[in-house]
Amino acid sequence: MLLAASAALTSASVPVSVTVLPLKLPPRLAWLATDSEPLPTDSVTLNVSLSSLVAGAPQVDYTIDFTTSATGQLADGYGTVTFTAPSGTQFPALGCVKLTLPNDGTYWCMNSTSGTRVATGYISRTNTPGNGLSASQAVELTLRGVTNSGLLTPQSLSVSTSSDTVASSSTFTTTTGRATNLSAGRQGT
Repeated sequence: MLLAASAALTSASVPVSVTVLPLKLPPRLAWLATDSEPLPTDSVTLNVSLSSLVAGAPQVDYTIDFTTSATGQLADGYGTVTFTAPSGTQFPALGCVKLTLPNDGTYWCMNSTSGTRVATGYISRTNTPGNGLSASQAVELTLRGVTNSGLLTPQSLSVSTSSDTVASSSTFTTTTGRATNLSAGRQGT
């Protein structure tokens, strides 16, 4: 019965007029309308340094260095960065954290709940609103007051962005003793 109705509709001739209007985006989102770049599928490069690798340690500083991919531009106020830590890790309520790289008034503003292992935030610029982070942009920030996971196994912290949706991870192992200022490089994606 559905096929008969479909056939009847295609045999009728109905004049249709379609007007295509140009897409008008605000200047801060104009880069979304370009069709010269492929859809981003790249991932960021990542390095993580912890002020302590002691399992369960509170008040640990996570210094995170990453570079957005060649297609990884993030719009001010819209582009997001997500850090996913090992099970048992707890991020505090961080508010806005000033990026140390680029050192140009850019902030990562956390909008996740305190006490979770996933911290998502958006990029915000105070000095030049409308600009976010560029593609292939080196970024560094320090998340202070993190509680390490209590697990004594290899752990990984990953980062993804709203443009670079493939997460990149950095691996480290927590210890029972005192270990400070140790870094972990990118181990894969």
